[in-house]
Formats: sequence, C-alpha cells, structure tokens
Amino acid sequence: MSPWLMALLLWQADKPKPGWLKLDRQHQAATLAAFVGLVLLGIGMILLVWLGGRITRRYIQSPTHLPFGRHGDNPDDWAEKAIKQDHLDDE
Repeated sequence: MSPWLMALLLWQADKPKPGWLKLDRQHQAATLAAFVGLVLLGIGMILLVWLGGRITRRYIQSPTHLPFGRHGDNPDDWAEKAIKQDHLDDE
C-alpha cells in the first residue's frame, strides 16, 4: 500500500461522522425519506406559486372593456334574432 493512501485513510479515520451516519440503517432510511419528502414539497410549493402567478397575470391582462362580461359572451348569440320583450307581452 502506498504511503499516500495510508495517510489518507488515517486522516479520514480521525474525522467524526456526520449525525445522520451515526444512526442505524433503518433510521438513516427514514431520515433520507423525510429529506426527500421536504425537497418534493418545496418543489411542489414553487410550482403552485408559479401557476398562481401565471393565472393571476392572465386574469389581470384580460380585457375588461367588453360590454357582456369578461369574455364577450352576448346572451343573445344562441338565437338568430335577439329576443324582444314586447313580442312576449302580446301573446
């Protein structure tokens, strides 16, 4: 074995282990799963904020000067002629 490798192994042996490596395998797996869950939750929250901002921006930039609501839906568009109230009173 080379002296450099031996020195590296001795140097690594003196370092204390991180806290989660001192745990047994079952608790290490639970700790890692909790960390992955937190990361996924954070990514989900970022995506939710991005989607909410996108929807809000589209809502704010939509035209509001249309006479029949936000999308320009005329209530009489389904008929050929507009329904007149005076025709209904004659019958």
